[in-house]
Amino acid sequence: MSLLLAALLAVAPQAPAREAAAQSAPPVIARIPVRIVHGKLVVACQISARKRIAANLFVDYDAPVGLLLHNQAGVGIGSENDDGTPNPITIHLPDLNVVVERREFGDEDFFNRFTRWWSAELGENPVVGTVGAKVLSRYHVVFDLDAGFLELSAPLSAGAEPPKLPPGAQEIPLTVHAGLVWIPVAYGDGRAGAMALATSQFDTRVDEDLCAELRQPAGDIGLVKAGSIELSSFVPMRPERS
Repeated sequence: MSLLLAALLAVAPQAPAREAAAQSAPPVIARIPVRIVHGKLVVACQISARKRIAANLFVDYDAPVGLLLHNQAGVGIGSENDDGTPNPITIHLPDLNVVVERREFGDEDFFNRFTRWWSAELGENPVVGTVGAKVLSRYHVVFDLDAGFLELSAPLSAGAEPPKLPPGAQEIPLTVHAGLVWIPVAYGDGRAGAMALATSQFDTRVDEDLCAELRQPAGDIGLVKAGSIELSSFVPMRPERS
């Protein structure tokens, strides 16, 4: 059993050794404007290999990819040579350039539909890809969505003293499993479980089978707490089959 949470939390996984050295070092904090468009986090940027284009990218913390890129955009920037060998791709963000060794492939039809349906909100540039966990895990990540920013900074080195928590913040232990970040929660009548942090969906989701077990088909499973934070007082739990 598991609970799935589309949550907004500052976490700092360890940076993979590969690719990390290929990126520009971030400033103390790279503060990147981000928008919520139809429940998806979208960042405006430029991407380049042999050529450079302006584009929008999804930010999916729970996607097990580095840079998933639409084929037309990949061809447009020259992401591969004529013999098929990949060229490094740079994601040009405010205050930060991120380099990935190669693009990955995914559902291009979804990018096409999303751009067509939400063109007014996106502006003149289409959504051409997704920045996922293989990139975001290089950094200390803060989703400051109330202010409309994604903050990226260097992760703490092993054994370093953690920064002092700001007023009102709480430290919660986490576990990385199967490419997802999980936090322990208490819910219902003294039960314990775990919730995954995700940004691919705006809603908070709860396992449909768990709702049936608790005889709460609408998802009203009672208090859901991470530490002393009552998550259920901020967001409704939407049943969904996991």
